Amino acid sequence: MANSLKSIFPDLAPILGQTAPALFARQRIFVREGLLESKPGRGPGSGVVASAETLAEFTIAIVCQASVTENVPIAKGIGNAKGHGTTFKRALAGVLADPQGVSQVRIVTNCGRAEIAYDNGTLHRFVGSKTVGNRGLRYEALIERDALRELAKALRLVEP
Repeated sequence: MANSLKSIFPDLAPILGQTAPALFARQRIFVREGLLESKPGRGPGSGVVASAETLAEFTIAIVCQASVTENVPIAKGIGNAKGHGTTFKRALAGVLADPQGVSQVRIVTNCGRAEIAYDNGTLHRFVGSKTVGNRGLRYEALIERDALRELAKALRLVEP
């Protein structure tokens, strides 16, 4: 299917540092765990549709290592973290749809926080529930400008 998330895995693999088959294996886990929505059936119109929102959900799940079952609540918490009148998942989807002016995205998985930094110095913070009681050790992911643009470019290959 031309507009499936799976169809852009060859483009996403080098950006995310994994192989396309590994990304597909993770997608199946994320669907099973309820992090991604999949339309049943085979062929066109089935599977996980490639959109800015599904790519945002997928990216959050990858960063949170949600293929490990105990990390699924962390990924859900980060996606639902609130700030600036929206959720982080929706804000990240907006960035992936149009990354102009965004310098980086930072996710602190075990603290339930995320930030989107803009070229003009603006910083949008998103705060969710503290998901892991791990004191003193933070797990952070930084998605820099070039990676955001590459993710957006891969998404534009399938979106009308």
